[in-house]
Amino acid sequence: MVVEKLAELLQSGEVTEIIDGGKLLTLFRSIGIRVKVQTTIKVEQDGKLVSWSDKLKGETDELKEETGELKEESKVDTLDT
Repeated sequence: MVVEKLAELLQSGEVTEIIDGGKLLTLFRSIGIRVKVQTTIKVEQDGKLVSWSDKLKGETDELKEETGELKEESKVDTLDT
């Protein structure tokens, strides 16, 4: 089924370039094949590629640490007065 559709698109001239992942997904869907694609977004952090979720998790942890430190400082200030 997929091979026939690819051959048809190539012969008709509808596909003339390399098929990337997005186009292949569209092709599968157009012939009724439901494909689930696991995606990840990578960003650069400190010269390394890390997943977006790990980056957000790290920023959340840092924020919690900063907030925790601020709460401790506030307790100390109120005890001194």
